[in-house]
Order: sequence, then C-alpha cells, then structure tokens
Amino acid sequence: MPAPRTANTWDNERVQKYSDTLIYRKQRAIFPFMAVGLSMGGFYVTSAGPLISTLSRDLQVSPASLSWLGSAYGVAMVVAGLTAPLLLRNGPVWSLRLAPALILCGIPLLLWAPNAATAIVGTQLACLGGGLISAAVPATFTGQAGTKYLAWTTSVASGVSILTTVLFGATEKILPGYGRFAVLFSLIPVLFTLVSAWRLPALPLHQAFKPKPETLDTHTSLNTPPPPRPRPSRVLLGAQVLRIILVAAVEFAIYAWAVSRLVEVGATLSLASTLATIFAVGMTLGRALGAPIAAKPQAWLGFTVLSLVGTLLVGYVPQLWAVVAGLGLAGLGISCLYPIVSTDFSSLPGMRPQVVAVYVSGLSGVGALVSPLVLGALLDDFGLRGGFGVLAACFVALALLPRPAAKGPNST
Repeated sequence: MPAPRTANTWDNERVQKYSDTLIYRKQRAIFPFMAVGLSMGGFYVTSAGPLISTLSRDLQVSPASLSWLGSAYGVAMVVAGLTAPLLLRNGPVWSLRLAPALILCGIPLLLWAPNAATAIVGTQLACLGGGLISAAVPATFTGQAGTKYLAWTTSVASGVSILTTVLFGATEKILPGYGRFAVLFSLIPVLFTLVSAWRLPALPLHQAFKPKPETLDTHTSLNTPPPPRPRPSRVLLGAQVLRIILVAAVEFAIYAWAVSRLVEVGATLSLASTLATIFAVGMTLGRALGAPIAAKPQAWLGFTVLSLVGTLLVGYVPQLWAVVAGLGLAGLGISCLYPIVSTDFSSLPGMRPQVVAVYVSGLSGVGALVSPLVLGALLDDFGLRGGFGVLAACFVALALLPRPAAKGPNST
C-alpha cells in the first residue's frame, strides 16, 4: 500500500517539477520576457523630466515641489536591490509578476493626481515596478553569454527611453493639457508582462521566497547539504564595486551635463535639448550592435577608450559639431560598460544571482542619485571643462581597475 501523500510530499514534487522547467536558467528563452519587462523601466526612468514639466503646469505648483520625481527611479533601484535576496531566491518570474501590478497601481494616481504628493506616490510606485526588473536583469543574465543578452535587454530599454520623450511631446501636441496621459503608452509592455509572466513556470507563492533548495541548481537530493561557497578576494570585490559606481557615475553625469555643454558652445536651448539625444541614441545603437562582442576580453578596453575619446571631445573641443560627435562616441562607448561590469560581477567566485542584484542594482541606484550631485559640485570651482576632465579620469580608472579572470560558464 503506497504511503499517504503529505503536504511536504506535494511541495517536494512541485519543487522537482519546477527544477525541470527553469526557464530563467535558459537565457535565450527568458530574454524576450526580460527585455519587454525592462522596457517598463526604460519608460519611467526617462519620464521624470516630462512629468515634472507637465505636472507643475497642471497642478500649478513649482517644479521644485516635484523634484523628488527626478530621484524616484534611483530610489526604486536601491529598494529593489535591497529586496533582491528575497524576491530573486528562485529566479525572476515573481519579479516579472509583481512589477506590472505596482505600475498599474501607480498609473491611476498619476492620471488623477490632484496634488503633488499624489503624483509623487504614483510615480514612485511605477518606478518601483521598473526597478524590480532592473534588479532582476543582472541576476538573470550571468556568465559569458549573459553579457550579450544583458546588452540586448538594456538596448531595448534605452530605445524606449528615447521614445518616451517623443510620446510625451506628441500627446501634449494632440491633446493640449493632457501630456501626462502619455503614461498610458506604458500599458503595452505592462499588460504583456502581466499576462506572460503568469504563464511562466514558477514556484508557488508560499515556496517562492524560501531559500532555494539545492536541487534547483544541481538536481541533487533536497537533503544534500550545499558545498561551501568560495569567496572573492576583498581587493577584487572592492574593484568590482568601484567599477559599478563609476559606470553609473559617468553615464548619469553625461545625461545631466550634455545640454549645458551644448549651450556653452553656442546652441540654443531648444536645439541643445534635441542634439543631446545623440548620447542616448549612441547608447541604444552601441548595446544593440555591440552585444555580440561585449563578452570578448578586449571589448572592455575598446569601449572604455571610445568613451574616453568622446568625453574629451565633448569637454575640450569648443565647436558644436565636435561636442555632438563626442556625445555620440561617448554613448557608443558607455553603452556596453554596464552589461560588462554586471556580468563581471556575477562571475566572481561564489556569487549568487540575488547577491549580484543587490550590488548591481543598489550601487547603480546610489550612482544615479549621488554622482550627478557630487560631480556637479565640481562645476562651481572648475566649470564644465573641469567636470568632463573628472569624467575622463573616471574612464582611465575603469581601464586600470582589475577584472575577474573569466566570465564563467557560457550558458545559453
């Protein structure tokens, strides 16, 4: 007579069934879902500027009272990084399920928003949704193959970021006074992710946030104790932490300073705002075209040198054409630095995916929040030329800091 089936028996069977269908371990299979999911983040990371402008007009408040919106995505990345050890214990599927729900809670508050506080809460909820995917991406795409998929995923988000400002402008043009309704365009990836994520294999809720049984990675017995994990040296770990911070610092600083530099060399404000998008275009093209070569050992130095050359053109050649060309080159160069530092970090000995997410998302969020302010303080003493000189020094440091010796398994 067979033994009675207990609740624990059912749990173990579901865990074993799940371990046989780990879509997130197949990077090519999970890539489309993560790319669409991160496009939600790409939308809301760029929407802060248009929202501050339109909401300050609609609510008849000063832009300063909505300044939190400029930091909302950075805060979301920090929060997502801190919650990653819980949310990502058994893969990114539950993050894909929760992110659309947060955005769907935020959108009605943004559209209704009778005051600044409501608008800030709605925007922060939407950014938290995008931040969950931002944290899940570096934890999902690891190893040598991960560099390519991470670059492609972020290229989709970069493309959506460029499109976001166009959508806000077009909405305001077609429906004057209703520019904030452009956030409804984000429902396209939100609804796709909401539906598709619930069709992906995942542990049930009561198991999803428990420590991952060893069988999920090794297919050994649930009762087999995990082997001791190796640890990276403190010097190598510290170097990777510094690389993540520096990459976030240079990217967000150039986004913050591009328009001012273009105006300084003679462009009108409206023309400078348009020409500054060449940096984002360079980022998008660089990630899309550079993804296949990003994992090669020489790629890091090549992208870093290209970034350095572009930054020097922007900061030290006082002709408009040179600044525009420099922004494009800097965008191409910086484009793949984030995917490379992220997968370099994941290849450190003993590094678990959720720990990667804590560091990469948390430190990038800190960089997004702090670096433009810290570097911007230099402008008072040294001006834009001095500020871009500091960025050039950051690229030199990135070229010299040690990297892990290998990227790990080339999983697909």
